[in-house]
Amino acid sequence: MEKDYKEPLISICIPAYNAEKYINQTMDCLLNQTYRNLELIVVDDGSTDKTLSILKSYSDTRLAVLQNPRKNAASARNHSFLNSAGKYIVFFDADDWIPSDFIECQLKCIKSENDIVAANWGRFYRDDLSSFKSDPNVMQVNLTYEEWILAYWHTAAHITPPGRLFFSRKLVEQTPLWDESLTLNDDFQFFNELFFHCDRIIYSNSDFYYRSGIEGLSSKKSEFFYLSNYYSLKRGIELALLKYPNSENIKICCANMWQNLKYQIYPSYTKLINRVDEELAKLPSPNFKFPAGGITKILNLLFGWKLTTTLKHWLKV
Repeated sequence: MEKDYKEPLISICIPAYNAEKYINQTMDCLLNQTYRNLELIVVDDGSTDKTLSILKSYSDTRLAVLQNPRKNAASARNHSFLNSAGKYIVFFDADDWIPSDFIECQLKCIKSENDIVAANWGRFYRDDLSSFKSDPNVMQVNLTYEEWILAYWHTAAHITPPGRLFFSRKLVEQTPLWDESLTLNDDFQFFNELFFHCDRIIYSNSDFYYRSGIEGLSSKKSEFFYLSNYYSLKRGIELALLKYPNSENIKICCANMWQNLKYQIYPSYTKLINRVDEELAKLPSPNFKFPAGGITKILNLLFGWKLTTTLKHWLKV
């Protein structure tokens, strides 16, 4: 099937760093889409493995391979977008996967350049596509930004892999690009900038496959990475409160997001915990309960979440 230039060009923007194990599978699923009028702008972010040579082995004219000094994924995404030309944009990671009709289905769902399409998504592990399971928190309905916050932030179930979302270039150009100072959870900041300006977030039942079970930035647990998480949350929450300043329910959802971060970092990072407490003091009391199962649930019932978390920290459970 040849390109149909009557159809809009779609730019898929991909940062790649040391992705040699998975980059072939990702490139193949994108280049074999039923929708053909695509460009793939892949930015190699200073890989030290064979990622760059694998990318250069492809002869498809729709693929452009650029290089970027080692910075971070946000920088590579911005570099990719600034070198793209599509009417519609997808930011995609170098180790994820989609079925062959995914882009075609996303495009069919979008009705306005002020819409965002959010596909169904789930995790698969390592190289086993058959291990895919849909995320149980996905809301299978169209949502406004306010409804998105109420649906996902109330239980801190806000994870949104980049490739799940499909949106117009016009919408991106209304917002700041990816914050290059962030190294973890940078998608929360960026996507909330988009949601702030969009009219609707449209659900698509196409499945986006998010690869898990490999080491990546999301597995890092240092204070440096949690600080990035803090700044990303702060920006996203500021946008929500700016958009809906009089909504008590939105404020509680924001408090729940901060409380979830506190659960993650307690008792390890005192200065950062103090910063989170300062944010919580500006909001109503959170009602998001400490997530626990098994022995942790029992300990939590007996001793409370702070002592339980402290015990697990010292025992390395």
